[in-house]
Amino acid sequence: MASKRLAAAFLRAAPLAFAAATLTTACASTSAVPGFRDVKKTVRERTGYRLRWNQATEEDRDVEHAVRDLLARPLSVDGAVQVALLNSPSLQALYEDLSLAQADVVQAGLLSNPVFSADITTAEREALDPNLIVGVTQSFLDLLLIPAKKKVAASEFEAAKFRVGSAVLAMAADVKTAFYAAQAAEQALAVRRTMAVAEEASFELAQRQAEAGNVSELAASDEKTLYLETRLDVSRAEADDDAAREALTRRMGLTDPSWQIVGRLPDLPPADVPVDRLEEQGVRDRLDLAAIRQEVATLDYALSLAKTSRWTGVIDIGADVARLKDGTIVVGPRASLELPIFDQRQAPVASLEAQLRKSQELLAERVIEARSEIRAAHDRMRHARQAAEQYRSAIIPTREHVVELSQQEYDSMLLGVYQLVAAKRSEVNAYRDYIDTVRDYWTARSELERALGAPLPIAAVSGETPPPAPSPSPPPAAPPGEHHHHPS
Repeated sequence: MASKRLAAAFLRAAPLAFAAATLTTACASTSAVPGFRDVKKTVRERTGYRLRWNQATEEDRDVEHAVRDLLARPLSVDGAVQVALLNSPSLQALYEDLSLAQADVVQAGLLSNPVFSADITTAEREALDPNLIVGVTQSFLDLLLIPAKKKVAASEFEAAKFRVGSAVLAMAADVKTAFYAAQAAEQALAVRRTMAVAEEASFELAQRQAEAGNVSELAASDEKTLYLETRLDVSRAEADDDAAREALTRRMGLTDPSWQIVGRLPDLPPADVPVDRLEEQGVRDRLDLAAIRQEVATLDYALSLAKTSRWTGVIDIGADVARLKDGTIVVGPRASLELPIFDQRQAPVASLEAQLRKSQELLAERVIEARSEIRAAHDRMRHARQAAEQYRSAIIPTREHVVELSQQEYDSMLLGVYQLVAAKRSEVNAYRDYIDTVRDYWTARSELERALGAPLPIAAVSGETPPPAPSPSPPPAAPPGEHHHHPS
């Protein structure tokens, strides 16, 4: 009698449980688009750049048109970053991590499938017909643990969003670094070509004077050597320019390096943010640190779940259906309980405890590394600024003054043409070195943004501008006029 009441209760409860499970399954979506929208919003708020996840929609076609429009005109640093974030195949692949994490969230909310069983009775029994006894069982523990498992999976999904966002910001910083390298390489090539024009004219003059017997063969050979070395410098600068363009092309996810870049490197901002403020901001806001913190929380949830279920074992409930000799169909409950005698989940619990401690220590290490990365990048930026300002305020004006004085003495026939060319060469080299220091500043600034996990604010640009590269000034064959270059 009691068994009949138990069976009846089970039959009444089972449809409700399975209906709830079915409703949960029907409401679950494997689409990670909502998670991607969160990443896109975070990136937009921090940088102003747009993201897209290519799903072959009308919006994706509009984005492709926007990329083509950006590439149709000279690229700025922001334009290059935007092209990369919209076009990079590596980012498209990265976004699939959101799909994987979302699939885990859905899986955590699903019941395990019921198990169907059938027994053949061959022995003579008083009540049973020698026929089939069929049954179905379902893990009861799964139903109880679904909320906890979903919490673990949802926490891991949040960590995945932080990791993806961090990778996007790192990509933006890398593209900026590649852009400034390409911009500096193009400027350096222009300076090298400027010097090559002057050296070629000096070499041709030396040849004519040597033929006329006005200079020694030694002086003419020396000018020839300088000319050949200058041509080699141009070739090397062209190789550097090609390599820098290809590096930026790869970063932007393009197959054609025929894009154009805007003029020279930007001026230095008038001031930089103090490093102590940046350290605290980086530790607070960096997305990779947020991802590790979320992973620590995920492991903490998982450990709590493992400890909660370690003593219950596997609980299965179900029903059997049998036919009696008189033709009556009988339904009876079935239940099984794992006895945690030998395996009390000691190993999984210990493993999760070790993983939790490991993640906590890794978080502490990454905080130390983040602070160090911010300070190191800030130091490089500060030293590059000091060097650039020294070139702009002292070295280049001095070199220009030397060229001016050399020109005056040449006009007075107190200085030879080759000494004038040598002064001009030193001036050009100073411009080239200045370009390198400005590039180093912006590269360090990009590295600092990567270490910070967010762009640095650009203050109003100072009225001072870097000196332009000198225009070609071949040495004159007769007393020349002045050709002094001033900062624009």
